[in-house]
Amino acid sequence: MSRITAYYVALASNNFEYARTILDSIQYELNVDKSSQLIDNNVMSIVSADIIQLKSDILILIENSLPHLTVKLISSTGALLTGGTLQYYDGSWKNAVNNNNGTFTVSTTKSSVHLKMTYEYGTQQINNVTIGSGDTAVFQTINTQVQLKNSAGNLIDQGTVQYYVTSWQNFGTTNNGIAVKELLPANYTFKITYADGSNSKQQNITVNNGVVTFQTIPVQVKLQNSSGNPLDVGTVDYYVTAWRSFGTTTNGTATKELLSGNYTFRMKYADGSINKQQTISSENALVTFQTVPVQVKLQNSHGNLIDTGIVDYYVTAWRRFGITSNGIATKELLPTNYTFRVTHQSLSNNKQQNIASSNIVTFSTVATTVNVKNAQNNPINNATVTYNVGSWKNFGTTNASGSIVRELLPVNLTLRATSGTMQKTVTQNTANNPTVEIQLP
Repeated sequence: MSRITAYYVALASNNFEYARTILDSIQYELNVDKSSQLIDNNVMSIVSADIIQLKSDILILIENSLPHLTVKLISSTGALLTGGTLQYYDGSWKNAVNNNNGTFTVSTTKSSVHLKMTYEYGTQQINNVTIGSGDTAVFQTINTQVQLKNSAGNLIDQGTVQYYVTSWQNFGTTNNGIAVKELLPANYTFKITYADGSNSKQQNITVNNGVVTFQTIPVQVKLQNSSGNPLDVGTVDYYVTAWRSFGTTTNGTATKELLSGNYTFRMKYADGSINKQQTISSENALVTFQTVPVQVKLQNSHGNLIDTGIVDYYVTAWRRFGITSNGIATKELLPTNYTFRVTHQSLSNNKQQNIASSNIVTFSTVATTVNVKNAQNNPINNATVTYNVGSWKNFGTTNASGSIVRELLPVNLTLRATSGTMQKTVTQNTANNPTVEIQLP
């Protein structure tokens, strides 16, 4: 009866070419022609109709009478799993009947087929599976565990896990250091994200009992001065997709567990900051920042060091650098660009300098000369000269030649000469010309 029922099934599914092949076979074996009819249990009409209407109960009977294979999809604990899809190869890949309970039915005239199960985007193939009524094939998933451990081997949270098949799929987040998912045995690429850093690993989950392990590294960021001694307090950040806090130095060191990979680290110290990019690995987990001994010098027009200069520097605001001693003020700073200011005799000069290129910042005064003359162009002795920096400061008194010289920082300077009842005020940039001529009326 199987050939006859196969004929009905083929017609019911509109597989006319297959139906005609079966029909020709039946006619040959029974030695009948196309106009003949068979009686009793083998009754069938030799027809050319394209569609035969079959009642549902007859169709079920017919289908069950064909050779078939039951395929199960089960979890690592043996429980049936839904959500899978099964294909079998019968000249081409065809979809098996999904019974929606974790089982599938394959009906075919082939004696064996290849089976391909897809579940959670993963695929497993079993070849040359024998077809026979009542036979069963089983696909079983593996309890896949992705573990996140720190450098001491302790499980840590929280890691976000993905796995790649045709694209990145969500695996889950670690709970007590472990994320779990049932997957078909195959080769996958796993990715874990922790503290905004990410690592990927390719692994066939049939090995290591389905356990995939990622481990962090104890990254040390050190801040030391030019002599190699630890400095505090440095504030450390690191960049992956955005700036994140790493920590602050204690005894010159800040430590954080991170996945291996490429990071940008930023050290902030004394309001200056510099960045350093480094690939972190177990062999390269130390990131070192070092300050340089910045010297700010104040010297006169002859190159001799002089006091007293008050030194400030600017990052996000003006900060005190120090006061010169023997013409020099010193401070350890990170090697980057700063604006320095020195104030001497109430006058100030600014200078921008990258101390990574040169750690010596020099300010020089100029020999500012004031010549005071009368209306007849004769020098005036004992004329009083002052300069204004918010208030009037004493510059000095002219000599018999009508001159007075003083070392001052080169600025745009307002000067006033007074002699008796005569007085005159002038403004001049001494950086361009340090000699100021004042003629009293």
